Amino acid sequence: MRSFAQDVAPTASADRRDPIESLVASLVIPRLARDRRRAGAVTMARGAGQPVSAPATDIDDFVGRLLASGDGEATRVVDDMIAAGESVDDIAMFLLAPAARRLGARWEDDTLDFAAVTTGMTRLHVLLHMLGRRFHSGARPVGRRILFASNPGETHAFGPLMVAEHFRRAGWNSRFDPGATTASLVREVGTGTLDAMGLSCAAERFLSDLQTCIRAVRAAARGRPICLLVGGNVFTGRPELAERMGADATAQDAPGALAAIEGLLPAAATAH
Repeated sequence: MRSFAQDVAPTASADRRDPIESLVASLVIPRLARDRRRAGAVTMARGAGQPVSAPATDIDDFVGRLLASGDGEATRVVDDMIAAGESVDDIAMFLLAPAARRLGARWEDDTLDFAAVTTGMTRLHVLLHMLGRRFHSGARPVGRRILFASNPGETHAFGPLMVAEHFRRAGWNSRFDPGATTASLVREVGTGTLDAMGLSCAAERFLSDLQTCIRAVRAAARGRPICLLVGGNVFTGRPELAERMGADATAQDAPGALAAIEGLLPAAATAH
């Protein structure tokens, strides 16, 4: 799950952007997938066998390729990694996510303009979807459904989308709702078809909204078991905060999120 850095939203001309520009811009401002990985308690799960992140110079080079004319340069980097035996998850976590974070940082320090950052983030999303289409794990459907969303009112998307893709490759019926509201999440839970939900929160100031959303989701479940996972940099090194919010677990990355949910689901029927 995305580890967000400080969430700094642009203000100039925001109300003049068309809907497509606004959607793409919302994917840029949060910094994505912090490199720091920490060992933790059971509720702070982490994937096993994580490789070392790519050096900063390699990420800068990849960002340059993303911004080059056409998207062939960046696609070739990904193709080379696939040919070298890198997994989809490693490419997503240790190349695409750090590149997204770098684009966000360069937006914040004004070394890239809106058009360039929009181009880079759009191409990252294209690459992520390309990986999802090209690699079907062949995992047998597990008969579980999960919905991922950003904390209602927030606009980041790349991290939750990566986690949703990881669950899908593991055989889950998994999807990401980029425009979720508390009301829409309550309706989803009310259908009784979800086994789990993952919510991503960007910054401390949004925690009250997250807690309100989680309470509403619990109430909508009406005693039916549903496992709630949260992620975001506010939970890094603070797994106890997830419990205070009313969630069942937090995780630092997609494999960790899957491990946490699968470990908790057998017990979910007797919880809450």
